[in-house]
Amino acid sequence: MTDNTYGSEDQYPSGFSLFLILYCTIILFSLNCSLDAPRDNPLDPNLGGNIWGRVLSRNSYGIAEVEVSIPDVDVITYTDTSGDFGLYVLPEDSMYIFFTHDSYSPESAIIVPKTSEIDTIIVELNGLPYFINCDVTTHYYDRNLPAGPLYFCELSTIAGDIDGDIDIDSVLVEIPALSYSQRLNYDPDIQMFMHKLYADELPGMTLEALVGKQIFFKIIDKDNTAVRSSPYYISRIIYQSPDVIFPSGGLDVLIADTTFIWHKYDYGFYVHYHGEIVRIIGGGPAGVASEFDVFAQNDTTYNVSVSILDPGEYYWTLEVIDSFGNSARSKEERFYRD
Repeated sequence: MTDNTYGSEDQYPSGFSLFLILYCTIILFSLNCSLDAPRDNPLDPNLGGNIWGRVLSRNSYGIAEVEVSIPDVDVITYTDTSGDFGLYVLPEDSMYIFFTHDSYSPESAIIVPKTSEIDTIIVELNGLPYFINCDVTTHYYDRNLPAGPLYFCELSTIAGDIDGDIDIDSVLVEIPALSYSQRLNYDPDIQMFMHKLYADELPGMTLEALVGKQIFFKIIDKDNTAVRSSPYYISRIIYQSPDVIFPSGGLDVLIADTTFIWHKYDYGFYVHYHGEIVRIIGGGPAGVASEFDVFAQNDTTYNVSVSILDPGEYYWTLEVIDSFGNSARSKEERFYRD
């Protein structure tokens, strides 16, 4: 006979069975909730396309702080110290991605993100050339060798390039108002690009043609990227050369230490004095034998030790140089060292 008494073990599940049913119910509920839960993991491929990239210099170094932007979706990020960046949850569409940095040429590319994929892009940026220093100075040489005055403008610059100086193709000077453009020559001894613009090359054959005119320097790298300087102007033309007193006239003979003498230069602006003693061989200059500088404008003498000069013929010049680097130089005055 069957026992139907209330509380029978066959009528109700055991304690273990109740636990198993409850556990399965919780699992099913959790799975159902997780399917509908919002996803906030940016790497989740189900949310959209993802881009990982690196921005490198021409020397294969990662570039930090490059702005990486996709204007179509209003997204901006920046590269880290290794040049890496990531963009996530992008729509499946063709779009432009832009790379900009103040020291590099901008670059762009087309990307087509794909949902459930992480695409990789490697970009190389061209480092821009730059100016370290630019100078525009005027000079007047009163001459005996050859006879007649010489006026010229010296244009010089020190230039560099983010990718190294080897990436510099050329450096030019431009004077738009005069339709003038000229390539500068590089002097490896002083590591500068230089050019002398002589007065007889200018309208009216005078440096005054440069007054008020904008003068630009331009660097072009090997990628044909050009960087132009801000405008420069000549600051002064010095027309009065200094007057030397001794030695002069070509007849003086030095047999002992000698004081070189000149008149004070006083035309209303500060100058310092620069002297050069040049050896003459075969009737022409054969190199600078000695030079000196006097920075006090009221000082008008300099003692020269004859021990530094070999016997023979010389000339010396005195140049006045203002605070901008403009100058005027005396005529060559000959003398002899016995």
